[in-house]
Amino acid sequence: QPTQKYFIVSVFSLGGEEFGTVLTDITSHKKLTEQLRESKEKYRALFECSPESITIINQEGIVLDCNEMTATLFKRKKEEIIDAPVTALGILDETGIAELYERLLSHEENTGLEPFEIGMGRGDSRKWFEVFPSLVKRNGDVHALQLIIRDVTERKWMEKMLRLSEERFRNIVERLFGGVFAMDLQGKFTYTSSQVREIAGYEPEEVIGTTFKRYIYKRHLPILIKTFITLKRGREVRNLQYDIVRKDGSRRTVEINVFPEIKDGKITGIYGTIRDISRERELERKISRLSQLEESIIDAANVWVDVLDEQGNVVLWNRAAELMSGYTKEEVIGHNRIWEWLYPDEHYRRRIVEKALAIIQKGDVVENFETTITCKDGSTKIISWNSRNLVDGDGTSIGSIAFGRDITEHKRAEEEIRKFKTVADSANYGVAMSDLDGTLLYVNDYFARIHGYTRDELIGRNLSMFHNEEQLPKVYALNHVLVEEGSYTAEEVWHAHRDGHVFPMLMSGTTIKDERGTPLYMATTAIDLTKWKRMEEKLSQQEKMAALGTIAAVVAHELNTPLANIAITAQLLLSQLGTQYEDDLHTIKREVEYASSIIKKVLGFSRMGEMEMTEVDVAEIVSRAIESVRNMHPMDGVIIQNEMVSSVEIMGDRYRLFEAFTNLISNAVLARDPQKKMHHVVIDSSVSDNALEITITDNGVGMGDAVVAEAKKPFFTTRPKGEGTGLGLFIADWIIERHGGSLSIKSAVGRGTTVTVHLPTGVN
Repeated sequence: QPTQKYFIVSVFSLGGEEFGTVLTDITSHKKLTEQLRESKEKYRALFECSPESITIINQEGIVLDCNEMTATLFKRKKEEIIDAPVTALGILDETGIAELYERLLSHEENTGLEPFEIGMGRGDSRKWFEVFPSLVKRNGDVHALQLIIRDVTERKWMEKMLRLSEERFRNIVERLFGGVFAMDLQGKFTYTSSQVREIAGYEPEEVIGTTFKRYIYKRHLPILIKTFITLKRGREVRNLQYDIVRKDGSRRTVEINVFPEIKDGKITGIYGTIRDISRERELERKISRLSQLEESIIDAANVWVDVLDEQGNVVLWNRAAELMSGYTKEEVIGHNRIWEWLYPDEHYRRRIVEKALAIIQKGDVVENFETTITCKDGSTKIISWNSRNLVDGDGTSIGSIAFGRDITEHKRAEEEIRKFKTVADSANYGVAMSDLDGTLLYVNDYFARIHGYTRDELIGRNLSMFHNEEQLPKVYALNHVLVEEGSYTAEEVWHAHRDGHVFPMLMSGTTIKDERGTPLYMATTAIDLTKWKRMEEKLSQQEKMAALGTIAAVVAHELNTPLANIAITAQLLLSQLGTQYEDDLHTIKREVEYASSIIKKVLGFSRMGEMEMTEVDVAEIVSRAIESVRNMHPMDGVIIQNEMVSSVEIMGDRYRLFEAFTNLISNAVLARDPQKKMHHVVIDSSVSDNALEITITDNGVGMGDAVVAEAKKPFFTTRPKGEGTGLGLFIADWIIERHGGSLSIKSAVGRGTTVTVHLPTGVN
């Protein structure tokens, strides 16, 4: 083929008309020059069209060249970048340039270093660049440094988002109620979350790389193998429950949801979730047992139980409802026709249905709502209802539940009670009616009054309130007799008053029964025996006093003469024997005087019925009694304060009243506490409502409750033998009572005693 060649022609003169030429073939040089030009154009085209920034700098860091992408990347003109320090771009400083040159020169392959990243700016405007450095050589010598710069800000942001997403995913997985796992197609675990530790007892590291078969309870292994095959065929499995064997050998029930992982139409793995449902299964079993128990309890209950849905249809109807109404659950469940059957009267039924719907829709609560139903056999019954609505977890009403009691017999009994009450209200003896547990349903005025209450205060209270622990056994025994035998008569039972004192009641009781003979109520009648007891006690006391008076007269006659002889003899011996036996003889005289005083008091019993009533001034009698006591006892350290009103007249026996107050004041003086420096006895009085109140208070040793209870009995004394007869307080109480008054004692050990005397005033 024809070729083109290039020559350089040199023409020179040879003299004259001759000339010479020299031809030099430059075809190869021409071709090389053309190739170089084309190469430069291609390089420049690639340089300028590169999608990445290319910057060439010398060893001093001056930019020798850059492409348009560099200008775009750094938002400057090429003219501003070329011949300017590269540090102006912010990607390298002078130290960095020198280090980069050294690293490139020392790099073994001398082809370039791994790219490095640099960041520019702060906050949301911060940009990231990836720099690929390499040396530019010419004839084997380093000519410049080439930097290929790539904007990786978006990639960095995506990497950050991916990292955050992975962290969130990991946090979610680690905090899941159950665990997460992944397996390869050989059934080996490639990932497990930390929850596997709680579920199976293994650390995740122990599980990874092992097959699922290792952990399955052997009886359930066939199910899991079949499931694994299903997954490998691309179908997911949900809510599969089976047992695993934990690291400690125990069994747990788990539930898994497993899915095949599909990429490019191929199954590449398996992943799923697992949770321990052992506790749930146990709870389900317990709930099932409780549900069965609940159903049996509801059916065994002796009260009507029914449940309605929001439309009023029956959804539950227990055995008691069947027995009371005559309708079986099969007849009534699933519809609302029961309303027509139980309440055939349309007007009455409308009122009942409105009430039932108000319970369901408005949340009304019904207690003791009475209706009359018509049973299947045509009979009528009175039912007392308690009902309320049922709500779901959101508080939305989903129906109602009702409990009914057949109170037909109860209502009939109430009618009988009303008849009985008319008679009992006006009775002059106590009448009370209670249920079999002792809760009072009725008491008349007499019964309430003798216990210190009003009728309204007692209704609903229990009979046990009238008895202390000592009395209750007898009361329970009587109630048992009443229920078993039907009645008891004329039993004496002690009752407690509101103020705490106890009193005797004569009780008779009977039971009120239904038509089948079943006891429903207890009715009792009661009469207060306090007055009769007092009369018996007084009569007994009078009989004792009469007998004592007769004995006293004989004893006094028989003893006074020898006592007088002993006293005279002792006095005679004192005058004859001098001081040798003086102490012994004085002792004899004191004992004679003490015996004589006892005889005088005993003789007083025989004359206690004799009273000479005249107008007397009680203040004057008390003053005389104080003087008598001062002469009777040593008064060192004893102060008697008389704060009586100046003059109060009553009808009384002057001698007997003097005796009574002398005994009371004497007792107060003798009650001195040896541990106290001073002993005070204060006599005070007040007049109100035709009554005189006199108090005698001391700060002596005081008495306990047991001593106070015995204090007024004859011959009772707390003093040492030979220092008291035990008759003083008894006589004083008897005298005050014979004057129409009363005597009471309040005392506390170590704090002293107050005796209060009440006497009627006036002369009538």
